[in-house]
Amino acid sequence: MYKYFQSGRFNIKKIIDKEYIKGTICQIKGDSSVPKNFQDENVANQYLKEIMELRSERFTVMCNSIQIGIDDGTIRSDVDPVEAAVLLSSIAKRMSDIPPDHEKILESRGIDHDKFVIDVEDLIRHMIMNYTKK
Repeated sequence: MYKYFQSGRFNIKKIIDKEYIKGTICQIKGDSSVPKNFQDENVANQYLKEIMELRSERFTVMCNSIQIGIDDGTIRSDVDPVEAAVLLSSIAKRMSDIPPDHEKILESRGIDHDKFVIDVEDLIRHMIMNYTKK
């Protein structure tokens, strides 16, 4: 379904406008004044609306989780939760779509998909973790 959604058959730009961004930011902040049209937007395709709601919810959870890590000191204080969530989301999206030639290059170096995933997780951990926490 995700690939179908990404196929271009939906006009996602009709959904992601200033009001959508404002509504997402309100949700991240835990603001109860989420714009009404963010919730009740007239979307022709119900599946598209549900996908966008799930994406927004997932993104909010990621941002809030990163902020909790910053607050408790496990994630560096200079990490922007929104920027980190966008980066993690982008990495995760591409992990399932590694070009075959890249997979072959990794395999030639003794790196299978599982090891690659572990290595990427380790790299991300080193990018955001606070190793000076006392």
